[in-house]
Amino acid sequence: MIVANPGMFPQYGEIKDAICRLPIRREEAWQVSHLTDYLAIMGNIIAERGGDGAVPPHFRAAIVETIENELNGLVERASKLAHKIEKSGGTKRAREQLALHVRGLHGPTMTALSDVDAVVIDGRQVLADMAYFASGFPEKLENGGAVSVQELRFWTGIAALAKNVPLKPRNEGRPPDRLAQAVASALARGYLNLTWKEPKFSTIVGKEGEGTVYGTFLDLVREIFGILNIKHDPIYYASIAAHKLRGRGRKK
Repeated sequence: MIVANPGMFPQYGEIKDAICRLPIRREEAWQVSHLTDYLAIMGNIIAERGGDGAVPPHFRAAIVETIENELNGLVERASKLAHKIEKSGGTKRAREQLALHVRGLHGPTMTALSDVDAVVIDGRQVLADMAYFASGFPEKLENGGAVSVQELRFWTGIAALAKNVPLKPRNEGRPPDRLAQAVASALARGYLNLTWKEPKFSTIVGKEGEGTVYGTFLDLVREIFGILNIKHDPIYYASIAAHKLRGRGRKK
């Protein structure tokens, strides 16, 4: 659960220490607590999402083999739960497994499911509601909501038909992590405000270690990313943040 008081974030002190190692202008020291509070709040949000700030599986790319395996798994788990309901057996474990599987489906698998044409049920054409399937359906499974055999057979049928959709690794590449970028952007602005220096970094050229990127701002981003468990390249996000800051109104 996200902690309302940023001071209660377990790594609050580590964040503040990392910021205080900057060459802070004395008259700007009052801003340290504000930046620390913001980063602690972001850390709580990232922890709530699973720890690494990664985008949800529904937005990730996947190879064709992964898509096929996920569709087969959906058929298997939905069929298993339907069978248990029909036989009046214990369904708790089967519901949990199906919900976990749905939440873990990759973007191209969801696209394949949504590409299926309308299914005829009781003489009516029915389209899959993918927004419900991605969120409402697993929530209902996890919270003990009523799930009928008919609904499970419907999703089993959709998954089986989706295997006939031309599968390809759509959603190539990962969308940018908005939380990681928000953290890097806050650090860029905070660095500028606290030190009166541009958030820049340099690259070693023409000597040992050539190509190595270094700089005080980059060191800060690296350390904060580590503290907040953001598993992304700090150079990439730091460079975007610095570039965007130079394009806006800056502290003179």
